[in-house]
Amino acid sequence: MKSQEQKRRNKIEKLAEALRSFKIVDRFGLSNLISTKDSPTIIDIKKCINKNKEYLPSGISTDYLAKAILVKIQEPPTGISLWQNKYKGLHLNFKKIPAGKKYASVYQDHILELLNAIFEGILSNPKKEQPSENTLGFIDIVFDNTADEGFFSRLKKEHNIPSVAIPIECKNYSDDLKNEEYHQLYSRLKKNCCFGLLICRKISNRKKSLAHCKGKLTEGKYMLVLDDEDICLLFNLRKKGDYSGIDDFWGQKFRDLIL
Repeated sequence: MKSQEQKRRNKIEKLAEALRSFKIVDRFGLSNLISTKDSPTIIDIKKCINKNKEYLPSGISTDYLAKAILVKIQEPPTGISLWQNKYKGLHLNFKKIPAGKKYASVYQDHILELLNAIFEGILSNPKKEQPSENTLGFIDIVFDNTADEGFFSRLKKEHNIPSVAIPIECKNYSDDLKNEEYHQLYSRLKKNCCFGLLICRKISNRKKSLAHCKGKLTEGKYMLVLDDEDICLLFNLRKKGDYSGIDDFWGQKFRDLIL
């Protein structure tokens, strides 16, 4: 995932591209503005240009150049544009899926589609209804953990948590999950796969939910619980290309679990 530094470089490249279209280079201090201010306004850009108006191309006004620059630097990076186009038909249709066993498969399919989009380039090879090796039954969803940076990479490299794959259980229940649901995911975790996700419609008592997860830490098994709101948040962050926000989300969830 892209870091803040990568985002900054992307904006500077966009700035250079905008200036090249006018056959000029940055003699206005615009690179410094973009480096120090995350979201410069049209006023910020015009102030920068006006300090060195003598470098303006003939016939080009400060206002016209500033608007062209702002439009260009606000363009999403190519990777984000491609992602948005690829998943533009994917919607957060949770309210259309009634809770309950009858619609469990519909909910599971919707979660799989959303996670596939959220985890693109991070986790890979999503599979549905994978046979569980150490218990009877099937794991709802499994991703391979192929992350080379970000939270899922740190699970392996910094936290030393075996996580070659990420098992995920989906629960389309209207009420908070009970011990049986937590134990089901717990039973799916094994020697080389000690981190999993439990996804449900809502979490009314987050303190109790967290206590369920903390109870498994003594055996070296790590679980995080996400609800519909969490999935919506992650999807919207990915849609904006806010990789730092996504990493912060996972980091906070993990800190709450282990501290």
